[in-house]
Amino acid sequence: GKYPSLKVKRTVHWESFIERDAIVHFEFHPLVISYQEQPSEEFYYNEKGIQRSCFPDFLLKFASGAELLVEIKPKKKLRSQKLRQRLDLIARRFAEQGRAYRVLTDEDIRRQPLFENLKRLRDAQRLRRSDDSVAEANSLFGPHSTQSLGELTLVLGDEDAVLALVATGTLRMNL
Repeated sequence: GKYPSLKVKRTVHWESFIERDAIVHFEFHPLVISYQEQPSEEFYYNEKGIQRSCFPDFLLKFASGAELLVEIKPKKKLRSQKLRQRLDLIARRFAEQGRAYRVLTDEDIRRQPLFENLKRLRDAQRLRRSDDSVAEANSLFGPHSTQSLGELTLVLGDEDAVLALVATGTLRMNL
């Protein structure tokens, strides 16, 4: 036709997908009470002693009051000696300040079967739970008993209902 076709170049930031997946962990970790994306600009010194800045990907706050700064990186990027050196300098600076810091990779975040189980919880979280189902499970098993997902599914009649209860913290499960 009259108009030339436009080619749009899209840049995909794979790290943002990894960060999205990390949030699934933070949402369901029983000790994490809050998290914040890119919480602050932080400063460290490079190998020449020149001040540089960085923006950690997340700040996690735990029920104990402890905090953890988290950087998310694809494992393949950690092959770069320059990047590893930079992350080591940042880690040292935080250690000098008495602040906890950790680098998580896509392999850490997407480790199976944990990650698949967390995604199932996220999906089940949308379901409404029934207080009757909680009472029924407690009456049959007791509040401190240990049951398998299969056993609870038989009692409640639906695996998604069990997962919804786990997602809301009503039931606990070893993921």
